[in-house]
Amino acid sequence: MSTKSTIAYGQDFHFYTEVFDDDHAYLELKNGQFEASDRHVMVAIPVTIWETIRQHSMVDFSYADQTDEELRRHVEQEVQTRIEEFAHADERKQPIINLRGSLVYGPADAPKEAQIANGLDYFRKLRDRQRKIRRDIAHLRNMAVDEGIHADGGTQGLVTINPEILGGTPVFAGTSVPVSVLFENLADGMSLDAVLDAYPALPRDLAVKALRLSGQILVQPITQGEEAIGLLADGLRQAANRASKSIDEALKFIDQSNQRIQDKERNK
Repeated sequence: MSTKSTIAYGQDFHFYTEVFDDDHAYLELKNGQFEASDRHVMVAIPVTIWETIRQHSMVDFSYADQTDEELRRHVEQEVQTRIEEFAHADERKQPIINLRGSLVYGPADAPKEAQIANGLDYFRKLRDRQRKIRRDIAHLRNMAVDEGIHADGGTQGLVTINPEILGGTPVFAGTSVPVSVLFENLADGMSLDAVLDAYPALPRDLAVKALRLSGQILVQPITQGEEAIGLLADGLRQAANRASKSIDEALKFIDQSNQRIQDKERNK
């Protein structure tokens, strides 16, 4: 019996997980190119396959935000249902009900409090694991932004994505100001100066940098390098599409201001 659980499948690839391995996903490529050395493998993934598999997630965060009380209610309800099913089942079905959920709660005919204790221990560990995975993902995304894994070098130090800050909402680096705030207010007709006055924690240079980057995203296709920053590029594209007219006006104002500054410097 196969232990593979297919996520996506095609003529030249198989993307899957193993039933007893929660920490990895596996990609099998036919006729793929690769380079391998000690503890290092480079695999050339065809862009069509990459675009197919990247849409799928193997991560479940359904318990990551649950409180102890919410976990207890869930476990108590599951245990009560299990005990009632076992009590009302005939002798032929009881072994099946006893097996179902035994890895989480133990035997179905065990004392209720024992099953609840087992269930709470399991789901608390599951919650901790989901939270750790989410933190690790946020850390990798922050590294991608902070270390400049992008096509044009324009996003370094611009955005932070941290689950401890506004639940992981992309914010301007060093602040708790969401990136979307800038574009949404410009779309509502506010000037750049008015937005900066309303959000004094947002430095002008970061706002200008975001506007210039969003202008590039509007007129250029997103490349693989830009997609490495994930939420940033997608978020800027969506926000910029809503506020394209205001952004154009803001960029024009910035360019005119820079020109006036240069003219004054030359006339000194």
